[in-house]
Amino acid sequence: MSLAQFVVPLVISSAMVGSFTGEGLHYVEKGVEKTLWLQNAGFVWVPFIVISAILAWFGMNDIADAKASFKDQAIIFRAQAQLADVLALRRHFSVPSSASRPDWRC
Repeated sequence: MSLAQFVVPLVISSAMVGSFTGEGLHYVEKGVEKTLWLQNAGFVWVPFIVISAILAWFGMNDIADAKASFKDQAIIFRAQAQLADVLALRRHFSVPSSASRPDWRC
């Protein structure tokens, strides 16, 4: 069981961050009105993302030392296999996700 499978059901059943994220989804089950805060499933990860971004900002100080001219980097254009990989990834990530659906229309 992953952390997400354990944490997400807990946070959508409580008003974790109060009115900041908006009102919950109200529904009736067996005559009892209940509320779910589905938006909390996304917001629960915000503190971890912010902490990771801050740690990356201050911890990755060696990138400023990595300097290379365009000529040094242009060697990739001579390596045909790497160029093919770059072009394949470019095509893969530039296709809209809805284009893979059979009922997709322009």
